Parts: sequence; structure tokens; C-alpha cells
Amino acid sequence: MSSASAFRRTIGLFDAIMLVAGSMIGSGVFIVAGDMIRTGGTGSFLIWAWVLTGVLTVFGALSYGELAGMFPEAGGQYTYLREIYGPMTGFLYGWTFFAVIECGTIAAVAVGFGKYLGTFLPFVNDTAWIGPHLPSGPWKVTETIIVGPYNVGLTSARLSGIIIILLLSFVNAYGVKLGARIQNLTRSPKSAAWRR
Repeated sequence: MSSASAFRRTIGLFDAIMLVAGSMIGSGVFIVAGDMIRTGGTGSFLIWAWVLTGVLTVFGALSYGELAGMFPEAGGQYTYLREIYGPMTGFLYGWTFFAVIECGTIAAVAVGFGKYLGTFLPFVNDTAWIGPHLPSGPWKVTETIIVGPYNVGLTSARLSGIIIILLLSFVNAYGVKLGARIQNLTRSPKSAAWRR
């Protein structure tokens, strides 16, 4: 690969550490724990679920480390799936990641952002509607699975999620250095909270 088309190294070691830490210790830790306790019924269920998840994560990290050593090129999971299972699997994963996985993750984090912003700003909530809304559901899928009910419309919490997605999209489109600075700024307080 010529130097003109090579990837530029624009982030440093601290930026890379904060990027990985920010993606590993995200808002899901705060959002999912309550649902896990409701599902399991006890605090010990939550602890054992985290322990099992930690063990599986270590296995996954070791597997990805081995794959990265075998296929040292950009692309991550797409590259690994393409090389192991063929180009069609890599293609399907790439488009699924783009259209479903990453969009769903961003939407979930935006919902969490709106929910927790309401703790600091009471006017940001998911009950005061901005304009009309459409109630829909519940729909019975099977005897035991019921989907809904949902309310389709805009609230201040949902609007704050949309705004943060647009803001961070602009930051990331502007450049890697600005994105790394924002990541460092938002990640450092989380690191300080975890050390206490």
C-alpha cells in the first residue's frame, strides 16, 4: 500500500485506550442491570450473570486476538468472516452491521441518553409529547410473546437522543482528532467514577 493511500495515524496511545475503554464500559452497564435483576429476581443472579459474561468476553478477546494475528488487515469482523466463510458471508455481515447492528446500538444508547438526561433536566422526559402521537399494539405473536404497546411520536427525551446522534455524527464526520478529544472528555469522568 503506497503512503498516499495508507491509513494515517492521528490518535495517540491515550486516545486509543480511551476509545477501547469507552466502547467496553458504555452506558449499557447502567441501563441493563435493572432489567437483569428484574429477570433473575436476585442480586446474586446479576453477579453470576456478570461473571459468566466476563468469562465469555475473555474467550472472545482471545479468539479475536488470534484472528487479528492471522489476518492483520483493516476490517475487523468483516475480514475474519470473509476469510473464514467466504465473501458472501462477509458481505452479508457488512451490510447487516451497517443497516441493523450499529443503527440499533446507536438508537439504544440515544434512548439511554434521553432517559438519564431527564435525571438532571426534569423537562426532558418520555411522557410529554411534542405534537401528535400514535398509540399502537399490543400484538400477540404467540401465547407467551406479546409485543407492545408502543407510542409512536416525539417526546423531549427522544428529541434529545436525536440531537445527540446528529451532534456526534457531525463530530465524527469532521475528523478523527476532534472525535478522539470528545471521547477523552466524556470517558475520563467515567474512568474516575470506576476507580472509586
